Amino acid sequence: MPEPLHMTAAAPPPPLKQRAVRAFAWSALQSWTVKAFTLGVFLLLARQLGPADLGLAQGVLVLLAFVAVLATQGFPPALVQQPDLQPEDVELPFALSLATALAGSAVLLLAAEPIARALGAPGAAPLLRAAAPIPPLAAASGVLVALHRRRLEFGAVARATLLAHLAGGLAALGLAWRGFGAGCLVGQALATAATLALLLWRRPVWQPRGRFARARFGRLSAYAGPAFAGQLLDFFAGRTIELVILSRHGLAVLGTYAVGAKLYLTLLELLAAALVEPALAALSRLAGERERLQRAYARLVFLAACTTAPLFVGVAALAPELCTLLFGPRWAGAETVARWLALLGAVQAVQYVNSATLGAAGRSATLLGINAAKLALGLAALALTDAADAGGITLAFVLGQLAVAPLSFGLALRSTGLRLAALLRQLAPGLLAAAAAFALVALLRPLLEPGLAAATRLLLLGATYAGAVALLLAQTCGTRLRTEWADLAAAARPKEHLA
Repeated sequence: MPEPLHMTAAAPPPPLKQRAVRAFAWSALQSWTVKAFTLGVFLLLARQLGPADLGLAQGVLVLLAFVAVLATQGFPPALVQQPDLQPEDVELPFALSLATALAGSAVLLLAAEPIARALGAPGAAPLLRAAAPIPPLAAASGVLVALHRRRLEFGAVARATLLAHLAGGLAALGLAWRGFGAGCLVGQALATAATLALLLWRRPVWQPRGRFARARFGRLSAYAGPAFAGQLLDFFAGRTIELVILSRHGLAVLGTYAVGAKLYLTLLELLAAALVEPALAALSRLAGERERLQRAYARLVFLAACTTAPLFVGVAALAPELCTLLFGPRWAGAETVARWLALLGAVQAVQYVNSATLGAAGRSATLLGINAAKLALGLAALALTDAADAGGITLAFVLGQLAVAPLSFGLALRSTGLRLAALLRQLAPGLLAAAAAFALVALLRPLLEPGLAAATRLLLLGATYAGAVALLLAQTCGTRLRTEWADLAAAARPKEHLA
């Protein structure tokens, strides 16, 4: 298949497998570096800002995230998935995304006061006006990011993203030092978006020329439409809990939830979301070869269950010590939020493989159905709960999200042809090892000296958890894990290729 959007002759590209492994490596490097840095910045800010300030900033950021979803309109994954994309095919998606983003910015500027009142946070109005440039900046970057990912060129995206988040973090710390309160996080988002747009457009992989391919736009829209609806549903499914907390309990409780959720969100993006785009780009090449798609799906599920899922469960097991050590004693209650969300993340880490596989097969309507079910069950769970604190509301939310897992796996099995028994064999080693280690930590914690410092408790319990997981994985699937990693490492090494 020709490499789209390359306008000059070049040496033949490396095989798909090698390119996919390098894409995973770059994606992981970007996530590890960026998220480690942004988490460090957040930890510093959490020790300076109070729950109300963090809750206020979180409310503004949720609204910005909604505008960003509206602006993309599902086009980035459609650009990645389209098999024969031409430069002119990008023109209309880019124009529509940018126009929608500019309209969103105008609403933020002109209706800041009414929006702030609707959020129950009058202090949000100046923050909304300050954040107005972010949507068009994000839309301008989103198309270029999608085109880089389509070609499995994750290095350029990783470098630009790292520098953008570095600029955003430094801006946040500078604003905090000057006493800007909740404005620190909004300033961080603005500096990050501006820097990323500047870096990507300095040497763009594509440029608009006003040549609209209207006849081919229908093909992109056929994928982008359901993808967009799915993104909207996914947004509301994931963010409804924040709106419920804000409406029932106010900014301070929302701030506590935001702190507890930070570990979950960081790990989700660090170890799971890094899989989605490279997996979608690589699996899209196998969409017409069901046998190869089935093998790739089984392999990815096995690796996710043995690597990312145990890390989420580890955060859940160590949540009391982690929250005390990282955020300080003022954030009591955040550990319960972190525990429930981390356990949800263990399942979601594997479900990401389902989403990438269904997306690669062009089944955006199926993904839409999954997201609709997720939203409906999440809303039902939140409506039925009478919990009065962030932890109880989080538990209800998690149960609603987990109820969708059987549907997600069932549809992925149907799409790939993999049998349920084979899927369970891929899942069992990693998930059982994590569950056993979690139980061991829960049994050991009460036996430790009550006066031990949080750092010491974290070290002892963390070593126990990691040792138990490593031992159980070595006993149940050590040979296969070593083979898989050796195979991936070999694929990542540069090789000579003949034309």
